[in-house]
Amino acid sequence: MPLCRAFLMLVLTAALAQAAELKTLKGEVLKGDLVSVDKTAVVFKIEGKDVSTPIEQVLAIDLSMAPALKDVKYTDVELTDGSLLHCKEVQLKGKKAYLVLLGEQKVEVPLSSVTSVMNEAQDPQNRNEWKTKVIAKKSLVDLLVIKRNEVMNPIPGTLSDPSEDGTKINFTPEGSDKIEYTIAKAFGFYFVQKPDPAAPSPVCKLTDVSRNLVYASEVTAGATGITVTTPAGAKIEYKTPQVANLDYRKGKLTYLSEIDPVQVIEDSTEDVIWHYRRDTNIEGGEIRIAGTPYRRGLALHSHTELVYDLGGQYREFRALAGIDDLVNGNDEKIVLRIEADGQQRYELVITRKDKQRSHPITLNVKDVDKLRIIVTTGDTLDYGKHLDLAEARVSK
Repeated sequence: MPLCRAFLMLVLTAALAQAAELKTLKGEVLKGDLVSVDKTAVVFKIEGKDVSTPIEQVLAIDLSMAPALKDVKYTDVELTDGSLLHCKEVQLKGKKAYLVLLGEQKVEVPLSSVTSVMNEAQDPQNRNEWKTKVIAKKSLVDLLVIKRNEVMNPIPGTLSDPSEDGTKINFTPEGSDKIEYTIAKAFGFYFVQKPDPAAPSPVCKLTDVSRNLVYASEVTAGATGITVTTPAGAKIEYKTPQVANLDYRKGKLTYLSEIDPVQVIEDSTEDVIWHYRRDTNIEGGEIRIAGTPYRRGLALHSHTELVYDLGGQYREFRALAGIDDLVNGNDEKIVLRIEADGQQRYELVITRKDKQRSHPITLNVKDVDKLRIIVTTGDTLDYGKHLDLAEARVSK
């Protein structure tokens, strides 16, 4: 059995043994078996009973783990809707692209919906070079990307009309005549193409066990599996164990680490200013409070003030405040204050000696425009004083 297929079968077998989880806006975590999904509701079977949750209350459906890909060779295809697909086979024929994903799904999309094709995407060095030499340039013209002597070279021009047998593509370099280029010789292609303005908006983001990232404008699930359609027109059919996560958070819940504050004030009584961190502790490691690790959050040193523009669009702020287990500091007071439109809504004074290590925070932020978070010191010096706001987020 090929290594790639053996790896995927191992992942699928492990996934079958895991119960699904449904997370809601109310903070509930429901565990059971996924029965169905449509545009109105998600149904879980819990203790033998079907439980329906309105789709507007759904934040995420976690079905299985998505481990890092190892020893698997693949080509990355990015679509105009932002979906990123890891493919074992890619063919550009006429006006369409034909893809075979690592999970064996066959996908057919219009070539006009393809933004880029990059070979050997399993190599981190290739991905980084593609990002800096191709994506970051924001080229206004197509790019034919070749690789010689281990160096990636993007050539600007116009790409058009792949042959019907998928072996050739027309390329017109800037300032030169059109040539017929052999597709197999290219390292990749970058197409200047915009999303269809009439395309439907995504309702969720799907991650599968092959770590494909799929923006879905339509999701249906039943006894046979899960089918998603992307705004770019790709239709992908999954067996349920092949799906790791369905993320419905967009527009409902936003982590503060995902957005930029409109104002940042950072000061110190010492010679060094420690800048606030997103999704790590103040030293760049894992956020951990009272023995529990957290993937999302903010780390703030005294003195820090962050102001977020909520625009009156959210209903609730939640976080878990505490001093990080993995970062050293002194035993003196650290003060956290949270203000909503200039009015103080919350204050916490903590030290490392406190028996209570974590402090849940829930605030009503309905109609609030500006949320200000302040971390300061209880005395004159701020050396060694910092705290985490794990899972800091606002929701509607």
